[in-house]
Amino acid sequence: SVTGVQTCALPILEISLGGDQPLPADAVLFVLARPEGAEAGMPIAVVRQTPTSWPLTVRLDDSASMAGQQISSFSAVSIEVQVSANGQPGRDNALAWSSRPSVPVGFGEPVTIRLQAE
Repeated sequence: SVTGVQTCALPILEISLGGDQPLPADAVLFVLARPEGAEAGMPIAVVRQTPTSWPLTVRLDDSASMAGQQISSFSAVSIEVQVSANGQPGRDNALAWSSRPSVPVGFGEPVTIRLQAE
């Protein structure tokens, strides 16, 4: 068994865009990590980026943690990716989104997520 979680083994996401719909240049990408299986509530970690090209690689680590929770202390997390037109997170604001209910922490292999336009 592995003792301690190394930063290099925290979730790496390869995010691609499904469909032919181009996104506005000022679209904002949000990656939210929540406890495994959770679809709502306070995220453990959030990454906010302005994508310039696809596919996009996002690494989730403790620097993205919120509310004092460390993503490295979880064995698996639920990931939701949203692309927002107005810079605000939330599915109501999303041009495209996708989620994975269980992404292992410490696995080390990139997880592929394909966004579907709303």
